[in-house]
Amino acid sequence: MSSLDGILILAADNDPDHLEILLYLISQDGGTLKSASSGREALELLLTCTPDVLVLDISMPDMDGYELLATIRGIERLRHIPAVAVTALAYASDRQRCLEAGFVEHVIKPYEPFGLIQLLSRLVGRSVGGAPATESRR
Repeated sequence: MSSLDGILILAADNDPDHLEILLYLISQDGGTLKSASSGREALELLLTCTPDVLVLDISMPDMDGYELLATIRGIERLRHIPAVAVTALAYASDRQRCLEAGFVEHVIKPYEPFGLIQLLSRLVGRSVGGAPATESRR
């Protein structure tokens, strides 16, 4: 069993290349990716699905990742879903702002692919290789 088998991940990013990379990484590990090229498109997708994890870019033109997450947190059935900020914003202040906004982690592009899969697996309570993950949040 792969670490993301049966896991649905929603990613919002206006960079189609990044969404293609995510699709490849997540599907190679058994997960399913729903992707949106904008915050508004992500909200439309969330009308019909409840993902296990959110992967959101911060710098999107119509609605940034902070606005998107705040809107998602306002929807009762989606409030509990862990959200990861995947962004080129790399300063310590950017990380702090992401964590304060409710993201559980701040991942800087470009990232190490296996590290992202490990993070997503941990967030859904699995370890890479299929065994239960141990709690390791800071």
